[in-house]
Amino acid sequence: MADATTVSVLLQLRDQMSRGLDRAEGRMRGFAGKIRQHHRSIGLAATASGAVITGVAVKAVKASMEQQIGINQLDQAMRRVGTSYEANKAQIEKLMEAQQRKTNFGDDASRAALHKLITISGDYDRSLEHLTTTTDLAADMKMDLGAAAVLVGKAMVGETSSLSRYGVILEEGMTNTEAMAAIQEKFAGAAEAAVNPITQLTNRIGDLFEAIGDSLVPNTEGFLIASERAVAALIGWIERNPELTQTIVA
Repeated sequence: MADATTVSVLLQLRDQMSRGLDRAEGRMRGFAGKIRQHHRSIGLAATASGAVITGVAVKAVKASMEQQIGINQLDQAMRRVGTSYEANKAQIEKLMEAQQRKTNFGDDASRAALHKLITISGDYDRSLEHLTTTTDLAADMKMDLGAAAVLVGKAMVGETSSLSRYGVILEEGMTNTEAMAAIQEKFAGAAEAAVNPITQLTNRIGDLFEAIGDSLVPNTEGFLIASERAVAALIGWIERNPELTQTIVA
């Protein structure tokens, strides 16, 4: 039989998780209510069902958080070379927007590629300069942008042997500057030539979800953190009390 302390712990965990779920449900209902209230002004023909709205909200929050994770990773790479994302945000986002507008590569993918270029080369300015070359290589070779960033990053520091597998044969004795110029010349314009309007639309829809998620994250982040802690505490209690747990769930 469970003692008074154990029962008290279980009741507290139950109450904490119940309150957290109630708060989350209330916030989602509030979001749905705002959409119902303003659906005409934002051009919605009809109010979506609660389930659909909740699904959109969850997807939007996930997209927003993933974007922020990408920015955080880029910032860390930049700090390792003596600068930061915040100090260069306008310059970076201007290039990300231009890349997304002219190619099939969304801003999230471009930030991730820039992160790899900086990490491998140790040079922020040259990495930003050669991001376009990276997208051209990826488009022409029909390869993942991240993989292309690894190849270009290596070329930036003089390691060009991997490029030979993709038909890029550089003359021996070339300087890094000459090698990068040769790569640029070989693949210039490939990303813009391969542009697909459907892919671009998909990227823009992704931006829409991120924008919606940005407005919802402040209301959900605290709940997610509290929920994770509550679940971790519950797991710890279960591991310490396996026999009692078996009795409770039986």
